[in-house]
Amino acid sequence: MTQLKNITELSFNVNNKGRKLINILFNNNLNNKVQIKKNIYKRILNNQSSLNTLGIYNLKLDNFYISLIINSKSYLLKELLIQKSDINLDADYQSFNIFAFELDGDNKVEWKTIPELGIIFKNVIFNSGITNNAAIIRKNNSYIIDYYVNYNETTSSITNIEISKMIHILKNELVVPYVNKLLNDHSISIVFYPLIKPMPTLRINTRLSNGKSQLLYLTILHQLISRI
Repeated sequence: MTQLKNITELSFNVNNKGRKLINILFNNNLNNKVQIKKNIYKRILNNQSSLNTLGIYNLKLDNFYISLIINSKSYLLKELLIQKSDINLDADYQSFNIFAFELDGDNKVEWKTIPELGIIFKNVIFNSGITNNAAIIRKNNSYIIDYYVNYNETTSSITNIEISKMIHILKNELVVPYVNKLLNDHSISIVFYPLIKPMPTLRINTRLSNGKSQLLYLTILHQLISRI
C-alpha cells in the first residue's frame, strides 16, 4: 500500500439552486479531468495547509449521481483523488487530473486508480436525479458533467489516504531477441504510467545473458507527460 499524506479535502453540496462551480470531464482515454472555478480555487488555496506540497485533493460531493460498471458489476462513485494540472482547458477554471476513484460496491468501499480501471468513458452510468442537479454535455468522445453546487469552505482540512496500486507496469518481465530495428510494437514494450507528479525515480536492474553485453533503451512518454 502507498500512503498519500497531507491531502486537502474539498467538499461541495450538489443542489439545483447552487451555482456551476465544478465540472467533470470523462474522456475516451486515460485522461479524465475535474475543473473548479478559479475564484473558488483561490479560496481553497487561502485555506490550504502548507503541508500539501503536491497539490493533491480529495474531492467529495454529497452525491455524484454516477456509477461505474466494472466486470459487469455496478459501483457507486463516492470520492475522487485529483491533482492540480499545469494545463487549463478553460480560462475561468483551474484543471485537475483525476487519478483515483473511491467506489462503493457490494457494501465494500475501496480506491481504484486509472490503470486499474482503464478507459472508463463507456462504463459511466448516470443515476436518477443527475439531470436535476447538473447539465450533461455529450460528445462522441467525452462527457462533461457541469454540477450545480455550494462550496463547503473549511480551514486546512487534511487527510491521509492509502492506495493499493500507485505504480502500474503492463509487463514485469520481458525477453527480447536481437533485432536490427526499433521495437515499436506495444506488445513487446514495457510501459510505465505515472499517476501523479513529480514522476517517481525508477531503478531498473538488467541481467546479462551468458555473460554478454545487452542494451537497455528507454523512451520518454511525451504525450502522457504533456497532459499532466
